[in-house]
Amino acid sequence: MDGAFWTFGIMILGGESLESDMNTPNDANDTPAWVDGNAAAGILASVFVLDATRARIACAGCGHACAVAEQRVFALEMGAVLRCPTCAGVTLRVAVTRHGCFIDMRGAEVVHFA
Repeated sequence: MDGAFWTFGIMILGGESLESDMNTPNDANDTPAWVDGNAAAGILASVFVLDATRARIACAGCGHACAVAEQRVFALEMGAVLRCPTCAGVTLRVAVTRHGCFIDMRGAEVVHFA
């Protein structure tokens, strides 16, 4: 993939914006490309002992805070990318590879487990 590089087991697209494709249907049934944050429950449960979908995450981009379950999840073969439902900024990336689990929370101002 041109312009892509890997960091900590996560593919980052250099210079490309995926925002224009975020609501593009992914099949002929006009289903959106994303699902809600509950779809990340399995992969997050393998990392966190408690139910991570109940944690609150505040977006570093716009400051919107909501439960992880309310985030938009774009599932990848080896992990998930969570995006803020308000501004579509990436809040969390999680990937599980043969080398371990990698979590990138640079897009989250704070993640609060209660």
